[in-house]
Amino acid sequence: MKHHGCHHAVCLQDYMADHDSLHLFELDGNKNPEELFMSVSRLESMSVRRAAVPIRLLSMDEYYDIDPEELLPTLCSCKTVVPGFKWRRSRWGRACPLALKEGKMVKGRPEFSVGFLDKVYVLSSSEAYGKFMLNPRRYLLPPMPRPPCKVSVIGPLCSGKTTLCALLAQHYGAVVVDVEVLMKPVLAKVNQDMLERVRRETTLMAINMVKAQMDLDATHQSSE
Repeated sequence: MKHHGCHHAVCLQDYMADHDSLHLFELDGNKNPEELFMSVSRLESMSVRRAAVPIRLLSMDEYYDIDPEELLPTLCSCKTVVPGFKWRRSRWGRACPLALKEGKMVKGRPEFSVGFLDKVYVLSSSEAYGKFMLNPRRYLLPPMPRPPCKVSVIGPLCSGKTTLCALLAQHYGAVVVDVEVLMKPVLAKVNQDMLERVRRETTLMAINMVKAQMDLDATHQSSE
């Protein structure tokens, strides 16, 4: 108690001195709960704003008909708080805030879309939805959630790019996007289309040459 009176009480007094006295409540812990409650009854006469609460934007039956590409624009118009007010897209888009806090990039599901303050957030599971609805601010205060990080690994042939990418993805739970793998089917289709075009043009040219030769032979025979 002596330590409390010498240290903690002084810190509390300094903290209280930095605030507006109209917004401070000094309570005596020796009083019973009823008296303490009456001491804070003047909150009713103060212009205290109601706390913002997260709002579920889609029911379980509404999200089936939404095009994934149109999800965020659609959510911005769902269950608006006041006429003319629209939710805005958050800086994390469709990424789940709870997964980002853990350093993972997980896309949210439409049925777990939530509006909070003036932004739209899309959660990835019912568990994440429950935690976010209970206390959303802890997942939005800086430096969390972290925005997605994109890393490019480049180098010459046989330098270990693929192995390094696989290890990084395994350690951080990331997704590897191999440009060469993505380009292979595109290049194969381009080459196949080019071969088909050359084949058609060559076949048509050969047919025309044969017809021209046949017409020439027929002309020589008729003249003889």
